[in-house]
Amino acid sequence: MDKQLQTAISFARGSDDKIRIYVQDNTSHIQFLEIELDYESFAKALTGLHGVHCKSKTNGLEYIGKKRITELRSVVCPLDTYDREIFRNWLKDNCQEEGWLLSTYLGSQTSIIYADGKTILNYSVSKYVEVE
Repeated sequence: MDKQLQTAISFARGSDDKIRIYVQDNTSHIQFLEIELDYESFAKALTGLHGVHCKSKTNGLEYIGKKRITELRSVVCPLDTYDREIFRNWLKDNCQEEGWLLSTYLGSQTSIIYADGKTILNYSVSKYVEVE
């Protein structure tokens, strides 16, 4: 028997005159489906017309139904720069851990710390595990 998923949907209207429907798995918090419709097709779908064509994208299907575990990491970086893109590339090259997904987001105020002549990068890693 297939496991029933708990999901959430959200709608957004873009500046390109398209309606987007997003479907998110509540366990993994992965937004795994995006459906794009023009206004006419969206109205047809709302009023029950069968077989309305749309564009769609899937993402992260392998993580659906799994629990995301996120851990914080810190590392001393030997680079002398203020360029976040250079730091992101350095993280990719030096801090990827087996079995973990590396987040190279360095946009928060505490992501990059300069102290005692050292540059410290604070980042996170995540992995998805089966729910028991």
